[in-house]
Amino acid sequence: MLFCSEDFRKYADFCFKTFGDRVKIWGTINEPMIYIYIGKQKGYPPELQTDPLAPYIAYHNIILAHSEVAKHYQKNYKWQGGKIGISLPIQWSMPYDPNDPTDLAAVEANLELQISWFMNPLVHGDYSEWMKKNVKGLPKFSRKDKEMVKGAFDYIGLNYYSARYFQQTYNFESLGNKVTITYEAHTSDVYGNTLGVQAEGRDDIYDYPEGLKQLLLHMKN
Repeated sequence: MLFCSEDFRKYADFCFKTFGDRVKIWGTINEPMIYIYIGKQKGYPPELQTDPLAPYIAYHNIILAHSEVAKHYQKNYKWQGGKIGISLPIQWSMPYDPNDPTDLAAVEANLELQISWFMNPLVHGDYSEWMKKNVKGLPKFSRKDKEMVKGAFDYIGLNYYSARYFQQTYNFESLGNKVTITYEAHTSDVYGNTLGVQAEGRDDIYDYPEGLKQLLLHMKN
């Protein structure tokens, strides 16, 4: 196991005991997706760098670790009057061409990987059907795990920076007929509608408050 949830629980328990009289809003892990993204780039052990399932195994363990700590707090420290949750980084997704079904599929894929990958277990106790269908070899939750992860939060934090228009594209290998489906992110759609003003100091962030509104509605629904 890449991440020991028992060690994380022991660390969290020390924090609850030591600071629980003052801390009332607990966040287990900030932006777990970034751990996976940066880990894939720089931090995975060499034997996992070429394993296509490594990100899913790592994320699976993070979900279990968060859930064990959250349920531990809910069971043993709720009397302290606090809440426990997690913060997810989510970039609102829109179709590059709203009339192109492949771009609509690209948006669905992006939202599944950003939101449902983590939230579906916490709300329903298991991965979404989309994840099960599209990620071959996806780790499975045991019956005990499903009971633990379901409801393992008092709140969900959303770290929203910007949005993107997503387009589904295809990469063909030079030899043979293998096709790889990829997704390209754009700051304007097929009609030239742009996200807005580029944020000062960051060339990858555009001011698009409508994206936050749509994200909050999506999460509510």
